[in-house]
Amino acid sequence: MCLALIALASCQGRKGEMRIKGHFANLNEAQLCVLSPDGGMEGIDTIHIRDGEFDWRTPCSQDQATFLIVYPTYSTLAVFGGSGQVAHIEGNAQHLSAVSVSGNPSNELYTKYRQETDSLSDLQKDSIRIRYIRQYGNIPLSRFLEHDWLSRRKPESLQKGQKIPNFTLRMRSGQSIGSLDLRGRNVLIAFWANWKGGSGIVNHHIRKARRICARPLVCISYSLDVDQGALDYVERMDSITWHSYCDQMGFQSPLASRLGIRTLPYYVLVDEHGRIAESSDQWTDIEKHLQ
Repeated sequence: MCLALIALASCQGRKGEMRIKGHFANLNEAQLCVLSPDGGMEGIDTIHIRDGEFDWRTPCSQDQATFLIVYPTYSTLAVFGGSGQVAHIEGNAQHLSAVSVSGNPSNELYTKYRQETDSLSDLQKDSIRIRYIRQYGNIPLSRFLEHDWLSRRKPESLQKGQKIPNFTLRMRSGQSIGSLDLRGRNVLIAFWANWKGGSGIVNHHIRKARRICARPLVCISYSLDVDQGALDYVERMDSITWHSYCDQMGFQSPLASRLGIRTLPYYVLVDEHGRIAESSDQWTDIEKHLQ
């Protein structure tokens, strides 16, 4: 899943202009892409971050528009604003779900929602999402949550019985492993990233899977990190001895993209025939297939 954050900005700004300003900790120098899927601006622009600070503006004649900020991890921050409005963003770039957006009560409401659902499973998030949609049904926030909910349905490629696409992965150890090499073997692929709070639990779950599985199991830790140093540290601390893969492409990593991975952590269990036996963001769904 791409990580989507949203803010509703209505601070007074210059008429005919949308402004996004703020500060990111742990992101001194960066360039982030920004675009509008509903015509709030033309084309793609760049937000320049220097010493963690940024102040971006664009011509905007619409009263309501969506602006998508694309991070190096390919997660997005969707900011709702419009002509004469200003969004204020503050937070840690390594923990996007905790980023705070202020400017009006809607900003604060969605910040609260994101903090409330941080590290929850999709199933748990859905119940909270429905509550927000029903309670705040007449504001853009609710429309966004409803659209986001519909877009996160499990894609066909992750349904049980689907054949996993052919792939070849060059592991961090230097060894290459492909789908042809894994025929006749059960495989657990666990997708995660340091930048998604709580998703590092997959390595604990892989260790447990290797212990409880009643049949031989090939395990692959599939990191969507873009920071090599952070991944090196986790591998040392977690004493990872199983297969570990990372191409530093985030959600655009080829296998993750072809499978339609949209949220982290996420587990894909493949049977000896190369078909998906189970896929879920909840470890309990996978665990019951291993015993």
